[in-house]
Amino acid sequence: MTMMTEETYIELVRQNLSMLENHLEQFNDYAARFIDKKAIVDRISTWRWYVSHKYFQKDQPKPEPPASNPPIPWLHAQLQGLSTPLAKDIAICISPIVESSLMTEHAARRIPDRLNMILHYVTEEDAKADQEAAYKRNVLDKMDRQKATDYERTRRHKQEAEERKKTPEQVDKMAQEYMEKKNRQRTEAREKFDAAKRRADEQYAAETRRLKKSGNKA
Repeated sequence: MTMMTEETYIELVRQNLSMLENHLEQFNDYAARFIDKKAIVDRISTWRWYVSHKYFQKDQPKPEPPASNPPIPWLHAQLQGLSTPLAKDIAICISPIVESSLMTEHAARRIPDRLNMILHYVTEEDAKADQEAAYKRNVLDKMDRQKATDYERTRRHKQEAEERKKTPEQVDKMAQEYMEKKNRQRTEAREKFDAAKRRADEQYAAETRRLKKSGNKA
């Protein structure tokens, strides 16, 4: 069995694109409800540029990772149709008599879906790398952030505890201040007691003198 060359695939892609573009204005009114003709023409332009140059124009839509530039044989298979041929979908859409509204709708919707596949080619390696990146982003990085949060909380609590903990000098100063306060309180209490005693003694002496003057003995 003869293997087709890439140039053969390119030619087949171009033929299918031309077939679609040439019949687009012939789509019946019902089929036209489910497509955007301008968007299809724009996407056809993207395909033509890519199959000719093997890269996407700067101002054209490009595959977003994990998707990557698709190989031409894969593109041909997507456009030609994996189950229903493109030619059949076009024939259904341009039929002047809509025999089945559901069949016509499905045919019309499949056409832009085929064209959009140029942006969705993903290799197994790219898919695996994307899964690993997502796991790192959604699981491992979150775990690291949690560890960092826990570490920072512990560090802050330790720092606060250290700040609350008094140095030996601070402890000595607090003890000295406490003793000075107690000594002041004792001195003030003693002075109050002495003053009260003097007043009592003075009152007693005065009362004794009064009694003697009056002829009574104390």
